Amino acid sequence: FENIELGSGIGSDLSVLTPTTSFRSIDTIYAVVTTATSGGETTGVLRVRWSYGEDDQTVHEEVKPLRFSGNGVTAFRISKPDGWPQGDYRVQVTLDDRETKTRTFSVR
Repeated sequence: FENIELGSGIGSDLSVLTPTTSFRSIDTIYAVVTTATSGGETTGVLRVRWSYGEDDQTVHEEVKPLRFSGNGVTAFRISKPDGWPQGDYRVQVTLDDRETKTRTFSVR
């Protein structure tokens, strides 16, 4: 896959409206994953793990199967109505349990 972009809102085309790595405790946090293939249709599985703090405590995990040709966009989100604890977080995205990318972000 190509990239992970973070933000607190996404458009109808699943693009992040305002990319950021700093969030408020009440924000919904989106991770938009872009994928690209050359050739025919491709299938795969995206696995996302959101974690918090130095001990890498899991906040949420999610799996989405993919079937796409060319460029693709997949959005994941987490929210916590009573507010996220302040601190450092990370989102880790794995494609087919092989390729992994990680983005870090903070809640202030």
